[in-house]
Amino acid sequence: MKQSHIFPVIAGETPFLTRIQQLHNRGNNALRALTAAEIEQLERQSNVCSNWNAVRVRANFDPARVHQNYFAGRVVLGAFDATAESPHSGVVASTLINCEVGDNAVIHRCPLITGYVIADGALVWASSLVFRGRSCFGNGVQISAGIETGGRDIALLAELDMPTVEEVLGNRADHALQNAYRQAAERYSTACSAESGCVEAGARIENSRRVENSWIGAGSHICGAERISNCSVLSSADEPTHIGGGAIVEESLVQHGARVDSQAIVQRSLIMEYATVERQAKVKQSVIGPNAVLGEGEISASCVGPFTGMQHQSLLIAAFWPTGRGILGSGANVGSNHTSRVPDQEIWPAEGMFFGLDCVIKFPAEYRSAAYSIVASGVTTLPQRVSFPFSLIVEPHEVIEGVSPSFNRLIPAWGLRRNPYALLRNQLKYQRRNRARRHRFDFGFLRDDIVAMMTEAVRRLESITSPQRYYLEEQIEGIGANVVFEKDRVEAIKTYGYFIDYAHCLERARQMQQRLVRDAEPILPQDLADRDLLLRLSRMNVDFEQAVTAARERDSARGSRIIGDYSLTHPCLEDDDVVRHCAAETKRRNAEIAELLRYLDNSRS
Repeated sequence: MKQSHIFPVIAGETPFLTRIQQLHNRGNNALRALTAAEIEQLERQSNVCSNWNAVRVRANFDPARVHQNYFAGRVVLGAFDATAESPHSGVVASTLINCEVGDNAVIHRCPLITGYVIADGALVWASSLVFRGRSCFGNGVQISAGIETGGRDIALLAELDMPTVEEVLGNRADHALQNAYRQAAERYSTACSAESGCVEAGARIENSRRVENSWIGAGSHICGAERISNCSVLSSADEPTHIGGGAIVEESLVQHGARVDSQAIVQRSLIMEYATVERQAKVKQSVIGPNAVLGEGEISASCVGPFTGMQHQSLLIAAFWPTGRGILGSGANVGSNHTSRVPDQEIWPAEGMFFGLDCVIKFPAEYRSAAYSIVASGVTTLPQRVSFPFSLIVEPHEVIEGVSPSFNRLIPAWGLRRNPYALLRNQLKYQRRNRARRHRFDFGFLRDDIVAMMTEAVRRLESITSPQRYYLEEQIEGIGANVVFEKDRVEAIKTYGYFIDYAHCLERARQMQQRLVRDAEPILPQDLADRDLLLRLSRMNVDFEQAVTAARERDSARGSRIIGDYSLTHPCLEDDDVVRHCAAETKRRNAEIAELLRYLDNSRS
């Protein structure tokens, strides 16, 4: 049975579960009752309590920083003194019922705090915290991330990673795996169950209307949130999590460094590390991968992978997209299963897919083998499977007799041939934006799995023995509800072949550099035979740099033709960050190749 590396983790002890256990096991040995003098001072300071005998304090408690409060039930107060870290520590003008306040915490002007443990150094200011009954803090919530009506179900857990989510959602026929996950999730959720909420050390909750039955992690910043209910917010001092600006987060899990802000709504979802949901975006019953940035759009019943971007009122429904790295352009409607039929259809986008402005994607749709493909602006696609990476789907430039006018034109390998600048730009963008510590990424777009897609695409394109003007799905599998013209087929075979060779040469050079130069292993006959491969790679590196530069030059030339002062308001080619990086990378790679060639030549002599 294939298993993610996190299965043993969620089945045993984890950092989050350990902290919850510490909450359960907290001792009361260092607590004492209030003295008569302390009760008298507290009452002089306008504190009210129906039963002072139920109040317990730390050994070095000083009532001087406790004013104008109402206490009820069992209340624990820590020691408060002015420090540089917490100059305003103490409890002022608040209502505390059945809760505990740690040393040097700050509780100011809170209408109600009940059922919570406020850890040392935490701050709660003008906010209400309510805990009733028991809670698993959103852990164990069942959602269907991929099909709205159910079928790709998963129990959400606070410490899930994307590989685990992908395995569970994508391998429904593996009953052993599904059972193993179900049992692990049940154990995890049970271990999360508690009878009080927690605000961990150093967390800040300010001007937030209601935090209910939730765990607020250390160092997190909750500022101006409208409502947080039945949630786990994982955080630490060096990876603070932020929720604020009128945000609503319900029955959800928010991981380290994530951000939910500016009236965003998150319901029954998992927001992974360093993802952002902002600007009134809505996320419902979904898993959002690391470093994703979602604003002003809506995602429902979906699994969305890392680095995905959403803009301006775009829509994504019932998508299984664990590889992510794509873009939903303004107005993109990737959710056209809301027709007169049952909304039980789905879409599987590929890594790096770009859905253009106002495109409409009809379901069901499967693009997993069309990595880094583009659906052009305004295009409406029919239900289909497309299996050609780096493709462009555009409206047809002509009416073809006998072909449905709803069919689009598919141009395989277009991104490699015409727009390598964008591919390299995205690769650099994701590398620079990555802050995740619990996920590992290979940012290259010529990885083995993508090269395998290209190799399979070439096989299908070359299966044509009698060329004709255009082809449909019946002639070339994987075209989908599109047309591929002969000239595009020929160019695609050539382009795919070139980049398959380029990827092979890059990998071979990397292996030789590692083995011969870094590890100082002996030279093999195959190494000497690959001297011509290295020379070819050196030329290919230069060719790729020139292709990236040419793609950028085309954009600049078009802009200059249209905008009068374009050259004054846009960076010149020499200052373009992507072009400069590509030039530097070409220089570095070719220097390594020259070193390898000298090494091989010296061995001959």
